[in-house]
Amino acid sequence: MGLRMIDAPHFFLPASTPETIERDFASLARIAQRPVPELSERIYSIKYRHNGEEWCATVGSTLSGYRARTIKSGGRTIEQRQPLSDPAVVLAIFPGAPYIVVTNHRLTGGVGSRWENPFMAGQPTAVRKFALAVNGSNSQLRRERQFIKEETCQETQLAPVLRD
Repeated sequence: MGLRMIDAPHFFLPASTPETIERDFASLARIAQRPVPELSERIYSIKYRHNGEEWCATVGSTLSGYRARTIKSGGRTIEQRQPLSDPAVVLAIFPGAPYIVVTNHRLTGGVGSRWENPFMAGQPTAVRKFALAVNGSNSQLRRERQFIKEETCQETQLAPVLRD
């Protein structure tokens, strides 16, 4: 069992409009000190490990994860999971070695986080890219953003890492 990433929408950035999305994404790439990836290489969600914790970073959502602990009870081994969360919202994820995650921590007023901004997520255990189909409908973008806000990484079987 692990964290499941939800289906990927078409490329978007939280709080960006269709008119400003590419300029805003280029600004986030500069913060991450990474080149702007082609549309087909843009990352929607990753799962990564940090200090024995499993974390999920999904664009448009807060960071979430769990800490697993194994205990013995009545002669059986039981894994307990403590949910983890962080109030920072993921704005963009950039591929590379290591992957870089940019959040709204220190970019918008009053958002705290235990993570630096940007932060290195190492080599993810799973990667999901944005969907490639282009849909110019603003109402579709709004529906996708609402879907993102309502969904987070959920517990299920880990997906394999996608490697080039």
